[in-house]
This record gives sequence, structure tokens and C-alpha cells, in this order.
Amino acid sequence: MFREYVTDDAFISFRYQSHALAGEGLVFNVGERVAGWTNGLLILLVLPLEMLGFDALTGARILGVGSNLAILLMIALGFAVPVKRRPLLRTVPVLFLACNSSFIMQGLAGLGGSVFSMLILLAVCLLSRAEEQSSDARAVGGGIVLALALIARPEALFFAAALLLAVPMLSGDRRAAGRRSGLALLVFVPIAAGYVLWIYAYYGTFYQNSLTAKVGMTAEQLMRGGHYFVRFASAYPFHLAVAAALFALNAKANWTERLSLIGVVFFLVFYAVAGGDWMLGYRLYHPVLVLSAIGLPLVTEALLGPGQAPGALRRGAAIGAVAAGLIASLNTTRWDGRVRRAVGGEDYVNHGIEVGRWLRENLPPHSLLATNTAGSVAYYSGLPIVDMMGITDKEIAGRRDLPAGWKGIEKGDGEYVLQRCPDYIMLGSSRGSDTPMFLSDIELYGNPYFWRYYERMLLGVDEDTEVVLFRRRPSPATETMSEERLREIREVAANQLSKSAFRY
Repeated sequence: MFREYVTDDAFISFRYQSHALAGEGLVFNVGERVAGWTNGLLILLVLPLEMLGFDALTGARILGVGSNLAILLMIALGFAVPVKRRPLLRTVPVLFLACNSSFIMQGLAGLGGSVFSMLILLAVCLLSRAEEQSSDARAVGGGIVLALALIARPEALFFAAALLLAVPMLSGDRRAAGRRSGLALLVFVPIAAGYVLWIYAYYGTFYQNSLTAKVGMTAEQLMRGGHYFVRFASAYPFHLAVAAALFALNAKANWTERLSLIGVVFFLVFYAVAGGDWMLGYRLYHPVLVLSAIGLPLVTEALLGPGQAPGALRRGAAIGAVAAGLIASLNTTRWDGRVRRAVGGEDYVNHGIEVGRWLRENLPPHSLLATNTAGSVAYYSGLPIVDMMGITDKEIAGRRDLPAGWKGIEKGDGEYVLQRCPDYIMLGSSRGSDTPMFLSDIELYGNPYFWRYYERMLLGVDEDTEVVLFRRRPSPATETMSEERLREIREVAANQLSKSAFRY
């Protein structure tokens, strides 16, 4: 169902990789060093696969699906869920994840979410075993894996801090547990510091530009994050119920289950505060799905009751609860639009691929294109790009004086885009638009200079696809815009600004 699904932002990473393979460096535009990615580990792992002949998307999917399979194997083989009395219960979380559409989707999306979740689970397991077995080696291993998780996703820095602080607080021997956390920290810090210093040396900043573009700690961001959490909770209430039950059964929980619960709470809160996400399938909560599933054997065992032969009533209750959860998880694909829309792939990504290829073949090769679709259109066109959402543009990402009415996810700056003098401007998404959608679009649309210097083009890509582009005029338009037309475009811009709530 989801084999055609890929996230448009994955193509941003692929563009960085293609330039690196061409000897131009890890850059989005040749000659511009901007860290417009947050999935550094995936980029580093896909590059050698591309050298072996795989295309970037196939390489990313090999790693994504492989990471999902690794998660299932870690659970099935007892590394993540060491249930002593009833090993068969390890099949319960495996079934739940294998039947979970959001879990499956992220392995195919191309952004490395599954790689990150696999590393988070592995770190939790290693640190748990370190405490259970008083093993310094496993503590060191946990620190290394947390450092790899940081390279995979920047929020692992905060998760590592939360996890390593929690271990001694949960231990009966705080001194010994604190020493093992210190060992994990001792290996985590130099790797993390080396990674951050490399980003600074190469890009001139200590963190990725995409974080500046997307995260601003505004009231609207918190509203988006809260909305994202509510949508997730309504789609997968069973996973949150398992986490709540795990909290209630904390006295019976082992180290893996306790640290998994900490991870569930951390990622639920962190991503809500960070503003959530617009991509399909609750991709930010992929670690929550994995870590909450770790508690299923304990919860199921509690329903079965003590002893080797629980009563028929308890057995029926446990089987019924598991079956209800599985059915609910499977039905999410049918009734949740944020999952169902991904079946067969997203239209704007598919169109972006076709439009990008057409632009490569039909526009002058060094034409500067301003677009909001900095993934598929940018990757397949190969043109130099002004990313009007600012993920790969420092000036737009760094903008602070946003219009009071703007409630979009990404930033924008129409005046800056005009200063770059692009040869072509594509409003809206991958097929272009006559109506502005995003902040740069709206500010361009409402600016008389845009209409003076740019003219509309309607181009036929194929029988089913047309693209709207605005081409820079050879010379500015001489006719003066009427007051009525000026008032009309400003009303359209103001109207679009007022309804710019891009929530999940």
C-alpha cells in the first residue's frame, strides 16, 4: 500500500548527496554552504550505497526498511523485551508494529526516521542491560549509539541528556549507576562535539539551518504542536494506553520498560513543544510507536494474571485487548486521512518529480528558480534554487519580523526573493499556482514590483500536468497597474495570510 510513498523533503537530502558525489561538496546549491538537512547519518550511509550503483531513494529505503526489520528482530529475539516467564508474549509488540501503517510508512519515506528509532531503541536496550548486568561495556556502547542517534537527528542531544540523568535517579545504587551514566557521557560528548564542530567548520553555524527555519517557540508553534499530539492520540490511543498502563505497572517493570516509558514521554512532549510536523503518517512519533510497544508484554502478562495457567476469563480479556488493539491499528489506515493519503504516494511529490524532469530538459541549465518545493522539483531539475521556505536558505530562515497574521509552518521573505532576481518563480507547490499559499508567495503576490518584473506562463508538462511559472521579463512592464488591480491583489494576499493555518 505504501511502496510508492516518499516524503518530498527526502529529495533535499538526495540533492546534497548528488552534489557531494559530483565533487561539489555537501551543499544544496553549488557554492553555497547551508546545512538544510537534519538527517546526517542517513546521508552518510546512503552515499556509499549510491557509489555501489543504487539510486538515492532506493538506498534510503534499504536503510529505512532494514531499520524497521532490525527493530522487529530486536523485540522478537528478546534483546528489547526480555520476558522470562512467557517468551511468546514478545510476538505481541512485533504484531502491533508490523500492522501499524505509520511504522511501515517511515521505512519507505526516505528521511531516516526508522534509522533514528532503531538507534533510540538500541541505546535504551544497551543502557538497560548495563544496569541489569552492571556492565561498563554496555554503558559505553549506549553512549556511542546515542552519539550516532544525534547524527541521525539533532533532538537526540536532549534525549541523551534526559536518559543519562534518569538512569541514576531510577537506580537503587545511584553511585554505581551514576558512574555508568558518566561512562556513557564520556564517549558521547567527544563524538557529539566533533560532529557539531564539523558542522560549524563547514557551514559556519553550530546547528542545522532547517531548525532555524522551522522552530521559533511562538504561541502558534505550541498550538500546532498540541494539535499534532491530539491527532496522534486520536489515531493511536492504544499505544498511549499501553504507556499509561506501563506507568501504573512501574513497580513490576524492568529497566528496558522503564527507560522506554521515559522515551515515550520525552518524545511526546518534545515534538509537541517543537510544533509538530506537516508530513503524513505521524513521522515524528515513530519512536513513540516503537518504545510504547516495548511495554505490551508486561501489560499483557498483567492481564493474564499470576501463574502459568491463568483463568479462562483473564486469558480471554488479554486476547480480546490485544485483538482490539490490532484491529484499531489496522483500521487507522482506513479512517485516518493523514495515513490514507499516503497510499499510492502523494500527488504533489509525484507531480514534482515530473515537473522537475521537464524543467531540466526545457529551461536553460543555469536558470535560477525560486520555489517552495525544494525537494522533488529541485532534485530532478538540477537548477540552482531559491528555497522560498528557507530550509536551505540562511536569510529566509533567519528572518524574525514575520507578519502578525502568519501562521504557516515554514518562514518566507518575498522581498528577499525579489532581490535574488530569480529567472523563474513558482508559487504554491510542485505545479505552481496563480494563488499564493506560503509566506514568500503571499508577499510576492502583494508586491507591485513582482507584477512589473515577472510575467505568467502556463506550460504543458504532459497530457495530465500543467505548471504555472512566473518568468522574469526581458524588461520591466511599462504599463501602470490600475488602482483597482492593485487593490485586488492586496486583498487576495491579505486573505491568504489570514487563513494560513497549516496544521496537521
